[in-house]
Amino acid sequence: MKKLTEAQLRTTEPYSIILSKLRHGAKKAIPVKELCEATGLPDRALRKYIEIMRECGVCIISDKNGYYLPATEDELTRFISRTEKTARSYFASLRTAKRTLRKLQTETQLKLPI
Repeated sequence: MKKLTEAQLRTTEPYSIILSKLRHGAKKAIPVKELCEATGLPDRALRKYIEIMRECGVCIISDKNGYYLPATEDELTRFISRTEKTARSYFASLRTAKRTLRKLQTETQLKLPI
């Protein structure tokens, strides 16, 4: 997908609605439910749009209270740390799945009649 420009994000729904609702600082986080109501999107679709916005360069932070724009270095640092921890967990799971697949493929090759 082609990256959207900042102007396109600000003028295209639902991106423009999301941007208009976001505030700076964790204390002003907007809950997912509120963003869903404002945009008319289900939770999963909202998360996909936010992912696209992040890929376009909008720094949107999320935590248990909702989504917000960073107001401090500490907020960014916490978000980065939490996201890296999640990524490490996913990559560990992915490595295990790949090892298991290679093992199954090797076992299958050994069982094939010649």
